[in-house]
Amino acid sequence: MAWTIGSSQSSPGMVATPATSATLTAPSGLTDGDLIFAAVACDIAAGGDPGAASIPGFTQISSHYTPAGFLGSIRLTTLYKIASSESGNYTASWASSAACAWSIVGISGNAASSPVDQSNTNNDTSASSVNIVAPSLTGLTAADDLLLCAFATCGGASYTMPAGLTTITNNNQPNTDSVFLGVGYKALTGSGATGTFTATATGGNPNEAASVAFKAAGGGGGGGVTDDVAARGGVAQALVLMRERASGLFEPVREILKPWRPVMA
Repeated sequence: MAWTIGSSQSSPGMVATPATSATLTAPSGLTDGDLIFAAVACDIAAGGDPGAASIPGFTQISSHYTPAGFLGSIRLTTLYKIASSESGNYTASWASSAACAWSIVGISGNAASSPVDQSNTNNDTSASSVNIVAPSLTGLTAADDLLLCAFATCGGASYTMPAGLTTITNNNQPNTDSVFLGVGYKALTGSGATGTFTATATGGNPNEAASVAFKAAGGGGGGGVTDDVAARGGVAQALVLMRERASGLFEPVREILKPWRPVMA
């Protein structure tokens, strides 16, 4: 397993105060090249789409909105960033004033600039839903992916994270109009389907879930050694040794085939 889950931060328990932004406390111990994963869930109690959350320097993975039910609507956005001289906290913002919850984690073992292998979202619009189901991912390209699942809903129910996932953060709060957000992970050992993961609730509300598979260093077709001769169309350098004849002309003595030096993919 090339991945190492580092430190994480999450929003405090009560997150009912509507706003159009939130400060995300940066994980500690980040080094350049680490993967930073963030999830932001927003709820407008009266209904309506708060809009996708954005964080400067982060790339959006997914963002999906579920319309209002008994206690409001919910939008879940997932994002990532490759750490580079990180300093200070981060600011997430969205279009319309909403209650929110957030989670952020630093992870080492990243595959470089494009670490997302697959992602998908799932939701339930029912006001009586007690299951938050993170969808299965298929067609993975790496055998050493890291699966991260985020689960979000609004309202006054308490929630339990799924079996089979290790919890990273969970702001489980049975408070009316607060926002629930939990994030868990699993190390994958094959490239088949991940299966679904279901968080359960003591009471029902519309919900959102997201699944993301990240490629570890060397995953997704990378790694190994590639001979640069083949990479350059089979062309090689030749070193030819010559000697001078009595006539003043030169003739070859021997030829040494010198392929280009193998390089890492």
